[in-house]
Amino acid sequence: AARGKYKWIAISGMAISVVGSALLLRLGLNSTNTDVVIAMIVLGMGMGAGMSLYTLIVQNALPTKIGQATSSLTFFRSIGSTIALAAMGSVMNTAYLPAFEAALPPAVQQNVPAQALATFHNPQILLSPDAQAQVSQQFAAAGPQGQALYASLLEAVKTGLVQGIHSVFILTLGITVLGLVAVFFLKEIELRGGKRRQAESGEAETTHSNVEHLAIG
Repeated sequence: AARGKYKWIAISGMAISVVGSALLLRLGLNSTNTDVVIAMIVLGMGMGAGMSLYTLIVQNALPTKIGQATSSLTFFRSIGSTIALAAMGSVMNTAYLPAFEAALPPAVQQNVPAQALATFHNPQILLSPDAQAQVSQQFAAAGPQGQALYASLLEAVKTGLVQGIHSVFILTLGITVLGLVAVFFLKEIELRGGKRRQAESGEAETTHSNVEHLAIG
């Protein structure tokens, strides 16, 4: 980038993001915290390489309208984040429920009322210790069988959640691959520095000299 060439940085960043997305896709129930951290670090390195670079590219392409270019970039980033978040949430919820119901043991389907099962249609129960404690007490009142049913339900929730998140990671991988393809079509405009700045300065001086010459003449 110091020599005005930056396209290779954008391509490298998107390629690393694709690798990070692929690592996320491999996560499952048996994955460790280390696996998650490694995947997030790789994905973060790829995304981090491009965040500030794309701002620089936009500002460099519109040197006389830097404020408008930067604000437009921020606006479209916000819109994109909102749309992506909504799409990923929809994908996860769509994939979660069928996977959860498919993972339910026959004993659970036969002995647990539909109203109680509906409580687990929202995987947020895994993130709320209070909700888990309340539901656990209700099942514990039924004795050892109730506790076993509750444990089976939690496993089904985890299985459904893994499938939902896996679907989100598939979408993430697709987006990063499309981003990598798009970067190859990025037009590389030399940065405003070095030869380009000297050329612009030379043109400005020539124009100024011509104006002075015409004024004197």
